[in-house]
Amino acid sequence: MDLSAIRTAWQGGKGDRKASAELWDSLSPRYRLDALPDEGQDSLLKLIAGKGLLPKGGRALDVGCGGGRYTLALARKGYAVTGLDFAPQMIAAAKENAQRLDVPAARFLQADWEGLDLREAGMEKAFDLVLAHMTPAVQSAAGFEKLMAASRGACILTKLTRRSHAVQDGAFAQLGMRPFGNDDTIAYAFDLLWTLGYQPRVAYEARQWLGRVPVEQMHQEICRRAAVTRALSPGEQDAVLRYLQGLAQDGMIEETSRATAVTLYWRVDE
Repeated sequence: MDLSAIRTAWQGGKGDRKASAELWDSLSPRYRLDALPDEGQDSLLKLIAGKGLLPKGGRALDVGCGGGRYTLALARKGYAVTGLDFAPQMIAAAKENAQRLDVPAARFLQADWEGLDLREAGMEKAFDLVLAHMTPAVQSAAGFEKLMAASRGACILTKLTRRSHAVQDGAFAQLGMRPFGNDDTIAYAFDLLWTLGYQPRVAYEARQWLGRVPVEQMHQEICRRAAVTRALSPGEQDAVLRYLQGLAQDGMIEETSRATAVTLYWRVDE
């Protein structure tokens, strides 16, 4: 696939951005941090340190930072880090985490990456490392290439692929919808980088986790995820609720989720 074909095929902006922001705002309480990830155990921090992707005293941009997990972890190590997210409650959660964990040097900015003008924001070639870790912020070829436009050194993109969610998948199947997108992002990203002459490296990590939430919380999350694509009718919302109630035990839903985390990392200065 040539460059123009990749850019044409990899188009974002099809979802409802307002509904997407509301979804992530609703999830922000889950992003409270009481401790920061440890470099000796966290795969992303080990990659950054082991491959020398961020020089001493360097600047980093965390695109789609959520609650600021990696913004704060890198800032605590002495780097100048900016975390960016389009959901206002996520940015509020990140700032609260920074205060709670005493990391005053971290900077947070509320902005939509896909629509951000790097030149106006003073971000062109402004960072030694630009990372987008498990975030929906990068939705198109233009958004992906913007990572490289902001970097003067290294870039990292991590996406969860081949996801399966035992309960939610069933609910979305009944609605005739796909809840978590698809695996095309990583394929498009690799093809685009290769076509541009870069040499992206790839790392894989199998992940599995168990969640346990009240029926109403799961119901609200499914309806909010659906609203990013299309609004559900009252009848569809009721059908989802009945489906969940049929699976619940003592008003709670237990769900096993599995995915493969795929990380691309490359340098723009090679």
